[in-house]
Amino acid sequence: MDKKDIFLPRPINTILEGNRNYLSWSQAMRSFLKGRMLWQYCIGAITIPIKGASEEDTAFLSRMIEWDSHNHMILTWIRNTSISSISNLLGSFDDAKSAWDMLAKRYSTTHGSMKYQLVVELHQLRQEPGQSINDMFKFCSPAKYVADFCKIGAAINDRL
Repeated sequence: MDKKDIFLPRPINTILEGNRNYLSWSQAMRSFLKGRMLWQYCIGAITIPIKGASEEDTAFLSRMIEWDSHNHMILTWIRNTSISSISNLLGSFDDAKSAWDMLAKRYSTTHGSMKYQLVVELHQLRQEPGQSINDMFKFCSPAKYVADFCKIGAAINDRL
């Protein structure tokens, strides 16, 4: 049996609780799905099959069953790793991409004013006269981490 075909009711330890931990949950879930070669369903690269003109019905049905199975496995994992109020929101979704996009839109855009302030501060960042490069690096390392976090948020927002 292929490792991606083994169903785990709760594949990651992080439980999505909303804005508070969306980033860590989404990173863990994305990594898990990539490890199972299922991430493409969440970004829309693998979509519901369309029957080809010369495709036999049995071949199409087989592709459709595989897509539906993988898609609903992902939906179940997402629901099983969310608090009940979020899980209930996902009950009406029939495809993993729509569910993933809704969660990203709802929970990844927080603290816009804080992000703006960080961008302003990073833009104004300068090495002071007499400040060693090591002292500057100590300050920039956390700032770089924050900047990377902001880029991730911006990339998610741009995709929506």
